[in-house]
Amino acid sequence: MTAGGDVPSRYFSQKFQRQAVKLAPCQLYVTLQLDELLETVLGSCVAACIRDPIAGVAGINHFMLPSTAVPRSSDLTMMLRYGNHSMDLLIEGLLRRGAHMDRLEVKLFGGANVMSGPTVGDANVDWVLRYVRARNLPIAAQHLGGILPRSVHYFPATGVVLMQQLDSKTN
Repeated sequence: MTAGGDVPSRYFSQKFQRQAVKLAPCQLYVTLQLDELLETVLGSCVAACIRDPIAGVAGINHFMLPSTAVPRSSDLTMMLRYGNHSMDLLIEGLLRRGAHMDRLEVKLFGGANVMSGPTVGDANVDWVLRYVRARNLPIAAQHLGGILPRSVHYFPATGVVLMQQLDSKTN
């Protein structure tokens, strides 16, 4: 299942020797093909890597802003811009494929303050932490905040996430 205006790009990762799915902002992806690699690059945005290891389903999202009061619409790209819709749609997609709320393994990344000015990264971090706590979802891992962007490589079969901070001066 993919959601967003554009579908995530697919390619064969020479580095990891497997099929990879790369998300851009305002996208989410849910899969039953656990041998895939799911990846994204984050600045102030946040990504949640969530799986149910028993049901064999996993997914990832990439949202830009914490939340909106605007109700859901058919414009998925617009909806997936916001954490409240992106997180709900990701979890709903997992549940539709057999996941159970009490087995979800949640890993959170991003929310850096990569530019001066309003702290969108901080707002995203505060919001996503409140969201998962309000739903009693245990956080298995997190790397949130700071000032550097990150690359995230998520391996759904094992739940392993390889995260690397990127030196913004060299990118």
